Amino acid sequence: MRILYRYVLALLTLLLTVCVVTADDPVAGTPQMIIDARIDDNTPNGKLFVGTTMDWIQNHQSWNRERTIDHGGRSVTASIDRGRSVLVLRSKRFAASFDTLKFTRLNGDSIDSSAIKDLLARKRAVVFLHKGTTIHPAIVGSLHPETLVVTRVSYPVDPLVIGIPEKR
Repeated sequence: MRILYRYVLALLTLLLTVCVVTADDPVAGTPQMIIDARIDDNTPNGKLFVGTTMDWIQNHQSWNRERTIDHGGRSVTASIDRGRSVLVLRSKRFAASFDTLKFTRLNGDSIDSSAIKDLLARKRAVVFLHKGTTIHPAIVGSLHPETLVVTRVSYPVDPLVIGIPEKR
């Protein structure tokens, strides 16, 4: 019993050490692409960074079809399973308070907040990262070097409900 107790205690200590060491390491992953990115100055909630994020999912649809057919003078019920994959594109409005975001280039260089409007006017690609994440190196290699990286660095103390009318 003592050996089991020591084994469990050693394993627990090792697990806690690994968790503490890796807790602050950023997680590498896939960023969200933002299209139609712009800055709105004239809002009741202050300066906002607004855009549209694109996402896609793949659904598989399957169905079964039964028919009664005449085969050699006998009535036979035939059944066949069919299926297809459907790609669904989704878009979602994105809005964040300007002071909760950090703007950088793909190589990590910081961008002055006064230059953001000019860079967005030049139709640069924009990607969004959540707090504590980085872009996977393989994805960095596939993006244009002038891509703007928007990272959430903090969240507002009092979250605001921001209504943005859709353009029609």
